[in-house]
Amino acid sequence: MRCKAFTLVEVLASIGILAVVLPVVMAGLDLASSAASLARHRAQATALAQNKLGELLVTQDFSVPSGDFGEQYPAYTWTIMVNDWNTPDGFSSNVQQLDVTVSWVQYNRVREAVLSTLLYQSSASSSRSEGVLP
Repeated sequence: MRCKAFTLVEVLASIGILAVVLPVVMAGLDLASSAASLARHRAQATALAQNKLGELLVTQDFSVPSGDFGEQYPAYTWTIMVNDWNTPDGFSSNVQQLDVTVSWVQYNRVREAVLSTLLYQSSASSSRSEGVLP
């Protein structure tokens, strides 16, 4: 009776194929992991920016231009910027653009998520009359 086994040539060919394929597979897994991590951070930053934007619209307090999200989200910081908003034809109005930027560092690069909205202030410069444009 003859014993079935792999020959030395078959074993060496298998090792050669693995030596070529394995690094490519590992690089693909690393790329997929990096993309998933970036997507997770971007989704978290967008949610934090949305919450901060909502808070700013409710309180109408734009006096603090930057900050962080405390111990719960230590990797993220926020900044706000309020600018006059002009129409494309250069017409100035009582509209301002509010930008909320949430930043974090990932793979030694600063990443950002930015959310914007428009604010309207009536000609009677009352802070209570400001609000979001419909």
